[in-house]
Amino acid sequence: MTHYYSRGLNPAQVIHKSNGKRTQMTQTRYDRKGWPRAAWFAAGGVPIFTVTAAWFIHRWVKLDDSLPYFLGAVGNLCALIGLPILIALVVIGTRFFPAERVFGLDRMLRLHKNLGTVAVALFSVHAVLRFLKASLKLDYQWQWQMFFSLETGDATAWGMNLARLGLVGLLVSGGLARLGDFQVLSFKTWKPAHLAVYIAVAAGLVHARIVGDDIIKSPYNGVWYAAVAAFVVLCVYRLRYVARRNRQCVTTLREQRPDAHNVHTCFFENDIIPERRAGQFCLLRFKSGGAWSEPRPFTISAGARTDTPSVTVKKIGRFTTELDGLQAGTPLLCEGPYGVFYPDFTNEKNIVMLAGGIGVTPFLSMIRTAVEDDFAGRLTLLWNNKTCADIITQAELTDSAANGRLKLVHVISREQPPPQTAGSGVYYEHGHIRSELLQRHVVPTGASFYLCGPQGMQHSVLKELRSAFNISPRQVHRELFFW
Repeated sequence: MTHYYSRGLNPAQVIHKSNGKRTQMTQTRYDRKGWPRAAWFAAGGVPIFTVTAAWFIHRWVKLDDSLPYFLGAVGNLCALIGLPILIALVVIGTRFFPAERVFGLDRMLRLHKNLGTVAVALFSVHAVLRFLKASLKLDYQWQWQMFFSLETGDATAWGMNLARLGLVGLLVSGGLARLGDFQVLSFKTWKPAHLAVYIAVAAGLVHARIVGDDIIKSPYNGVWYAAVAAFVVLCVYRLRYVARRNRQCVTTLREQRPDAHNVHTCFFENDIIPERRAGQFCLLRFKSGGAWSEPRPFTISAGARTDTPSVTVKKIGRFTTELDGLQAGTPLLCEGPYGVFYPDFTNEKNIVMLAGGIGVTPFLSMIRTAVEDDFAGRLTLLWNNKTCADIITQAELTDSAANGRLKLVHVISREQPPPQTAGSGVYYEHGHIRSELLQRHVVPTGASFYLCGPQGMQHSVLKELRSAFNISPRQVHRELFFW
């Protein structure tokens, strides 16, 4: 699940087609994340810009002195750029709360995978180029011992040992994580070894200080000190969190209620996820073989005000099948809340929710919270399902529509829907969410659009929104299945 949302208080021009004519109106998007996002991007970008600019100032005029010098200088640049990226990986890996509240854990974890690949590439290139420099300086006597030997003696020798340890740790942690992504290795196998990234970062920081011929100069040393301070703070933060987690995040399964043919709702014994917002998710684990299972994200489908949180789960794999078979009283480890996919009921008065299948779960929480808070604005849910049998919580949603709290539009793709019931607030359409359907059921003036469902469905709906109202993807709050 990843979120994309509009930035700034910039009005967006919405083109509404009606009876063949196009009328223009203004849609105001409320910004919750602009300045904090900019601050985090600056925190990551300024160190990279600083070391790159300093490298060009200090090294550029000497790059044509000799090939060994050129290779060594470029290798150093790779390491200098890689250092802030390593710290960014630790920020994400520790689930650092101030960053998570701005970007959302789901988006951070997707970024983590990409940054991990970049970090491995940068430090691998750094090692190869430094190897080539050393070999060329000795008239092509290949210095393979730089990769494989274990040296003792002065500080430089130990610094090189740390470099080897750091590179191996980075390659192992990244490689095993990728095997886990492809389900070649189980979570219990790859996750402990993946923690070697912390050893890699620590070894790399010490190596840079002992051996690096740039890091001792200004402004590189300032970046290094900042990286060390950040790494220490993040490690302490993570250790404190893990120490508290088993005390504060453990609950038990109270009951499971079946809904549609392959969907059930799990209710927790107590309010283990306080101060949550409608639409956020949790990471859920259960006891498996005497240890906690791998974590899986599930949207909290209960309203934000209820003291009995719940998650609504569709059986689509091994984890959800095992979860469906748990008995009441089973211990659960529930971490959260996470994510930034939630409405601002104070400033958003026309909320349009577009769901595909089980992607309706964050909207169930939003609707229930709106009912709990007696939300006075407009709520519209367009929900695409294959058949009517796939519709969950149908009675509850129909009741909300009948009471005038919600406009509910069921879009059924693989069978003919039932006839409309006049005055019920519930509408049935056949097919998929298309521009004509959006124009028929959505009031775009001042609307905030929220979209959740399979990736293909989302791409299709984004195109239809542009066609119907000239809404760009950046103006739509999106949540993608990411795990």
